[in-house]
Amino acid sequence: MMIRVWVGFTFCVMACGAATTVATVGDSFADTFYFGLRARPDLLKKNDVELVRWSRPMVGLVRSDQFDYAGWLREAELGVADFCLVQVGTNDMQSIPDGPARWVMFPGEAWKAAYRERVRTMVEMLRERRCRRVIWVLQPGFEKNRFLGKNQGLINELQVAAVGGAGVVLEVEAKDGDYGRDGVHFTGQFALKLADATLRMVSAWRTRVAESCFVCHGSLPASRLPLEEMAGLRLHGGSLGPAAALPVVAARSVAPPKPVVVKVSRRVVRRGRRHV
Repeated sequence: MMIRVWVGFTFCVMACGAATTVATVGDSFADTFYFGLRARPDLLKKNDVELVRWSRPMVGLVRSDQFDYAGWLREAELGVADFCLVQVGTNDMQSIPDGPARWVMFPGEAWKAAYRERVRTMVEMLRERRCRRVIWVLQPGFEKNRFLGKNQGLINELQVAAVGGAGVVLEVEAKDGDYGRDGVHFTGQFALKLADATLRMVSAWRTRVAESCFVCHGSLPASRLPLEEMAGLRLHGGSLGPAAALPVVAARSVAPPKPVVVKVSRRVVRRGRRHV
């Protein structure tokens, strides 16, 4: 397993004595991080991390007609997390509804522009309302699923462009043996590896980069973080900067509503599939 850091990361001071809150945001792949972390209560306690779940299966940024997940994140009373760990996109490889019987067809140029804007808007909203720091995890390679493997590169390209310097972007690389029987989701063992890597990453950024560093520096190179010491993490670049100032409102786990699945013609959705 390998996680690559591609873009900038932001940092801010936490309330004295308070546990660090890590919220999972996104679909069942974000849930992989949540359940992997929840299975390590000893490490959560050791690293003084409080886990919060805002993720659930079958959500995304495309089918807002079924459930407006980004809108729910914006309007629900969720509080503010120190870190948001975001992974979403597997359910987004389909056309975007644009009114009654109208669709922005996947994966055309209009669809790319619309999807990139949806990601940008979501990241902006998270930074303004929910997350002091955003960690955005891209789609894995899906080596065992032809459809997802074919389109994951496009999703990742658009997400990287949209996130920009608003957060750290990570890439997860999984081997064939890291996928479960469905060939899409990860094994429990791999989920634990992701959890361990996440805790090491959060702990390093929290303890080794002081907020006072940004009094003199607008940003710092991400190489200041000792990621080479952590199994499964590899630094590609980016920078550290001060985080958005958000009010101290305790983050709490809230289950998003279940999407209302509306059946449409497969020809209309143009090969769009809902997996997770």
